[in-house]
Amino acid sequence: FIQFARAESASYAREPQELLGIVSEVADELWPKAHAAGVKITVEGDEDLICLGDRMLLHRALQNLLDN
Repeated sequence: FIQFARAESASYAREPQELLGIVSEVADELWPKAHAAGVKITVEGDEDLICLGDRMLLHRALQNLLDN
């Protein structure tokens, strides 16, 4: 909730982000939990996929998606 409140109240950096790299980081962070649950996370995609956004917020959003 703290990060959500911070995201709502603060301005964020809208910078080009390499999305596959962020997804790979999140997958690595969640690997122990996925492995314990018998879930396999596979990351595939275009390395040139770029989006505009705040890296921390994109990381958090992807982490929430994969964790669910």
